[in-house]
Amino acid sequence: MQIRRLFQIIYYLMDRKKITASELAERLEVSARTIYRDIEVLSQAGIPVFAAKGKGGGICLSEGFVLNKSLLTGEDQKEILASLQGLSAIGFSEGPEKALQKLSAFFGSIEPAWLKIDLSDWGNRHQRDYELIKESIVHHKVIAFDYYGTNGCLTSRKVEPLQLWFKSSAWYLKAYCQQRNAIRTFKMSRIKRLQVLEEVFTPKPPREEKEHLSPVSVKHFTMWVDASQAYRVYDNAEEEEITRLEDGSFIIEAVYPVDDWFYGSILSYGVHGKVLDPPELRDKIEEMLQKMLENYKNKV
Repeated sequence: MQIRRLFQIIYYLMDRKKITASELAERLEVSARTIYRDIEVLSQAGIPVFAAKGKGGGICLSEGFVLNKSLLTGEDQKEILASLQGLSAIGFSEGPEKALQKLSAFFGSIEPAWLKIDLSDWGNRHQRDYELIKESIVHHKVIAFDYYGTNGCLTSRKVEPLQLWFKSSAWYLKAYCQQRNAIRTFKMSRIKRLQVLEEVFTPKPPREEKEHLSPVSVKHFTMWVDASQAYRVYDNAEEEEITRLEDGSFIIEAVYPVDDWFYGSILSYGVHGKVLDPPELRDKIEEMLQKMLENYKNKV
């Protein structure tokens, strides 16, 4: 939405005093040409914004500028407050919360919170790491940590952090790994002893970034689940993937990535679930159950 981007540009200029078009383009994930068009729109709207040329130049606001809330419609103000509420709900720091309070007072409006999210675990064990990574991303600081790979081996890494991701109930760090000379994705729960270094890096242009993602096989499967597991069925599958039988039990037909998490999810149903199809998935589950049984038979 352009009005939100225009507001962000004004915010950056008020905070930084001067910033280049390329920096704004990178922050707002648009082209430099779009930034220049936005600057022209702001200028036509009466915002005293101008471009200083030459060494040390950039886009600036006239000194003493004060944002006039009449430039934003009521709907625009609600959109901005709702966006800040979304950032605040994630709860990494007080930054969005403070900005939300200031703008709410500035607009003379206290909007009801539309979203609340608590993504921390019960022990809140990784909060310190989240804060350190956020600061290192903002200030372009290299970070170092020990990391347990998928093979269980521990390695030491130095990376240039780019983003924190939340995907499929887990946090990930996207970063440029100096050891691998490539973009890598690290699962936060496997990161240990993280520290921010004094070393500063220059972010790689987006077009040079190549993500390294392990290939995951995706297959169709059919599973029977006992009626006692109704509370789980609707948590783990979409409505259109579920068929309820006359006895109250369920048939789930869906497509899932076949990995350790998927196998664990199926096994977690215990005697209340059974894979019906495909045969190779049934064989795999049976093989895993046999190994589990052998582990329990072995008294050592």
